[in-house]
Amino acid sequence: MGATRGTSTCMLANYERLVKTLDNIAGVDAEKVIKKCTADAKSRAGGWVSAVVRQVYNISPSDMKSALEGKGRGNGQLKIEGNLVESVVLTYKGRVLTPTHFKMQPKERSPKPYRVSQAVFKGQRKKLPAGVFLASSGGEGSTQIPFQRESSERYPIKSIKTLSVPQMIENEKVQPLIQEKIDEGLSKRLEHNVNRMLEKAKA
Repeated sequence: MGATRGTSTCMLANYERLVKTLDNIAGVDAEKVIKKCTADAKSRAGGWVSAVVRQVYNISPSDMKSALEGKGRGNGQLKIEGNLVESVVLTYKGRVLTPTHFKMQPKERSPKPYRVSQAVFKGQRKKLPAGVFLASSGGEGSTQIPFQRESSERYPIKSIKTLSVPQMIENEKVQPLIQEKIDEGLSKRLEHNVNRMLEKAKA
């Protein structure tokens, strides 16, 4: 499977009321505050999204970070678009991951009988089908990933896949949490930027 893509839009709650409030505060340039909050959204939303996804899924912070920032061959990326904090558009893409990203056990094949398992969701460890085995994904010393034979013959084999970062972001449990996290984060940045502008006005 190749990379998957997705988009979602997050709205800042009570945006119009907030703008009217800003316009009525002496020493505050509402347009400048909005621009600063937009810049904050673009630099911080990746961290906000990562934190929310990891509340539901058992993916490590480093794996989530690399997927959202586009680091590492084949990994994805999250972009923040939009000129106003009233509408923050998240655009993301990423390849389908393997059980190695979800606390796979064991991590390496053993001469003794073993059964590969993964914990995709928090607190939910599940065994992979019987017959799944671990093998190197590349050259010597590379990460071992699970494979499954496609027939009773030794070959062909296929690697076991799970889901992609876009699929995790679009999960019905994750989406409202992302909206809540971004709204909370932007509200705090809004308050921070207003206070800084007021301090400069007093100086």
